Amino acid sequence: MKKKKDGYLISCIIPCYNVGLYLEEAIESIIKQVIGFEKIELILVNDGSNDNTNEICEKYKKKYSNVVYINQKNSGVSIARNNGINSASGKYLTFSDGDDIWDIDAFKKGIKLLDSNSDIDFVAFRVHQFEGIDKYHALDYKFDRDKIVDINEDITMIQTQVVSAIYRREFISKYSFDSKIKYAEDVKFMSDLLFEQPKFGIISTSCYNARKRANSSSAIQTQITNIDWYTVTVKEVFNYIFNKSTKKYGKVLDYYQILVLYELQWRFFTRREDLVLKGNDLKKYYNSLVKLLKQCDDKNILLVPVANDYKKRKLLEIKHNGNIYDSFKIRDNSIYFDDVKIMDKSDLFLRLEDIKSYRKTVKMKLKFNMFVTSDLDIYINGNKVKCSKRKDVSNLMYDEREFFVDIADFSCTYYFRKKIDIYTIIDGKKCNLQVKFSSSVMESFNNNGYYKLNYGKLVYKNDKMIIKRF
Repeated sequence: MKKKKDGYLISCIIPCYNVGLYLEEAIESIIKQVIGFEKIELILVNDGSNDNTNEICEKYKKKYSNVVYINQKNSGVSIARNNGINSASGKYLTFSDGDDIWDIDAFKKGIKLLDSNSDIDFVAFRVHQFEGIDKYHALDYKFDRDKIVDINEDITMIQTQVVSAIYRREFISKYSFDSKIKYAEDVKFMSDLLFEQPKFGIISTSCYNARKRANSSSAIQTQITNIDWYTVTVKEVFNYIFNKSTKKYGKVLDYYQILVLYELQWRFFTRREDLVLKGNDLKKYYNSLVKLLKQCDDKNILLVPVANDYKKRKLLEIKHNGNIYDSFKIRDNSIYFDDVKIMDKSDLFLRLEDIKSYRKTVKMKLKFNMFVTSDLDIYINGNKVKCSKRKDVSNLMYDEREFFVDIADFSCTYYFRKKIDIYTIIDGKKCNLQVKFSSSVMESFNNNGYYKLNYGKLVYKNDKMIIKRF
């Protein structure tokens, strides 16, 4: 196989570090692309592996003349990718991790969309996670169809991953990965691309398949116990993005607010920083997150992808120092935060956190979802129950303040096949509240929908709870 004089159609760069167990499968997914492997330049960058990665790279280099092999000392994925970009000659360019797999028609579909749309410089693909888990990436919501998105209008269409996209090489070669960043380097790189070109393509019918190994938790543990996660990443990625947007546009664009908020939500609600930071360093870290949050508009906090209602409410509480209840208003059968419509009142629900039964009573702990004011009453079987405040026992620790969540405890005598009717009064009208179940309660239901109590059983059917006595 001889290299074409005018270069290849696409170059694929695979940084490799101790991926010998999976590398051949990753390479074969490139070889099997339906556009034909002869049109592909495969660039393997061995980043100082100490397993059999080198032998595998050498084997494919000898077998195919369109395989370029770069063997570098261990320098990190950013330098490996930069070296790959500098060596690439294809009209288009893409990346793959050494343990991941491309669908065989991905290159064909990505190149076709780029060829037919000169106003975009890259296309993004769905990310399917496999092996340890089987699901699509959290940001999969944007892949409803093949399309072109403009981040100035489609502000929630955030793209954080580099590997799941195909780029025009002439465009991407103007940029390089920041080698001083160990975490979220993809986020910074993708943001730099979008600062120049705010439009990109979406491919919904083909996937980049990301392997999630059974021991992937160890990688997460390494990340959250490294001080760079709390210092360098915040400064060189999140602050960098906000500062660049302000310098370029005079403000932080909605898209970049939502992008950073998406990243911040994990930090606010996955508390591990005290394993690394102490005293003033810990307080400084919290303050850096809050400072970023306070630069974000309320409407964008309410749009954060993946975040549930509870997280959104907590983020609003942090930004406003806990003073948010007075900003919730109910009008026209809808609930508003200031002037932003949040939801219809029919979307209010209670989450059943715990059930305990005694000889003649059942005690249920119910948690309101986000958009309920502190003085809202609920009615259970016609009996008015005042909600009580309970200490928030979540692991959210951003300052010295303590916040509370709305909890209602209700005890009732349970009769044979008694239905539990739960509602509130909004705008003078009865508003039934759907009861949802926490994961711990849900796991306790058997296949027939029965939750075993000490002296009876709870049946959940057609959105109704029915308590039955043995």
